[in-house]
Amino acid sequence: MRLSDVGAHAFANLARHKLRTALTLCGVGIGVATLTVMVSLGEGIKRLIEDQVDKAELVTRITVLPKGAAGQLPIFRRGGRGGQQDDDEAGPKLDDDVVEQLGKLPGVVVVYPDTHTPWLGAELDGRVLQAESEGLPAKAITANYQRALLAGRYWTEAESQAEVAVAPSRVLEDLGIKPEAAIGTRVYFMRIDQLGRYEMEPEELPAAPDAPGAEPRPLRVRYVRPPDARLIEVEIIGVYESEEFGLAGRRFQVPLTFGRRLLAESGLERALGGQASAGRYRALTVKVEGRTDVAPVRERIEQKGFDTFAIADALKFVAIVFAVIEVLLAFFGGIGLVVSFFGIANTMVMAVLERTREIGVFKALGARDRDVRRIFLAEAAAIGVTGGALGVLFGWGVGQGLNRVGSWVMREALNERLVELFYVPGWLAVACIGVSTVVAAVAGLYPAWRAARLDPVVALRME
Repeated sequence: MRLSDVGAHAFANLARHKLRTALTLCGVGIGVATLTVMVSLGEGIKRLIEDQVDKAELVTRITVLPKGAAGQLPIFRRGGRGGQQDDDEAGPKLDDDVVEQLGKLPGVVVVYPDTHTPWLGAELDGRVLQAESEGLPAKAITANYQRALLAGRYWTEAESQAEVAVAPSRVLEDLGIKPEAAIGTRVYFMRIDQLGRYEMEPEELPAAPDAPGAEPRPLRVRYVRPPDARLIEVEIIGVYESEEFGLAGRRFQVPLTFGRRLLAESGLERALGGQASAGRYRALTVKVEGRTDVAPVRERIEQKGFDTFAIADALKFVAIVFAVIEVLLAFFGGIGLVVSFFGIANTMVMAVLERTREIGVFKALGARDRDVRRIFLAEAAAIGVTGGALGVLFGWGVGQGLNRVGSWVMREALNERLVELFYVPGWLAVACIGVSTVVAAVAGLYPAWRAARLDPVVALRME
């Protein structure tokens, strides 16, 4: 019997009992959908972390620390010293000479001090908020930065000391300011503790002209600046799309020299023991051309007596953790397939009992035992393939719905309009369908073996 004949008989037999076949397919589909959703959660979270890192170009960055920092980011070191060495400590210092030396290494695009300031106060459009800033040299403004611009521009090399900023779109969106309208406006930076000194007053609208004597209506809260506030006035010259920078998408980007000033004014550098004013830094950022340059550049930097940290180290750990998580999720998701295994076996055993005379006729007409086995195995495999495909589609749909819920919950934290917590890559869809097919085929082995062993004479006598 040809394989095409085997397939035709198998699908014809399944079509005879539509309700039973449909119920079996539902069982397989639910099992596969559960497996798909569970594993896609692990894949989605891992992919989300990698996307956030890629958007901020963290993969091609190396953090350089003084010797002895043991790979920890300086801001998290105990004792408030942030990796800054005393004069009697061993190892070279991070200073301007080191910046120049590292900038000459092959594969290095730019080297600059870490001036990320996570705690600043800001006054913008009559309202105050907590803000972040990051100082960048003009050479660090890559094509990705330029593509992320929604309005305005970045500073040039000649403006490296200007008091200007490129604002994040998410901050402006929270304040109801459109990107185009923000260009040329002023933002005032201050120490974070200055925010508590602002007084709040309701801002009122005048009464409508056709309602004389009506009371003014309060519109919003207006913040009154304290008269002795120490502010740094900055002009906004550009606005970038926050989503393009992931977790770094709420930072005001400023020229490097100005970023060092904001860091000093914030008091953070002093708390960490920094000495940027003396030309020494708590950490340096080295931007390389591509991922392949990270390892050789790190090796050369460490040979000079410094500690380094690259996000690739964390990504390797994340990959191991999520591999374990995905195995556990697949285990729990596979429970549904185990249940469907018995459903398929029951369906195929019933099919053998119902078609005993038919099997006898096949054998009497010359069908071999292996032909009978193939027919029943083809039926079981068809249930596995069809149920697996339906389960993957259903699981994908459930994941998309949960993604929208997750986007609403995590929108502020991740600067994303759509957060894909559940992600179904092509390999996962193929794997789920393949697993369901194998499970179904294994479930059909005993019924197929039983059908092949039927004696045709005995089978023909069955009513």
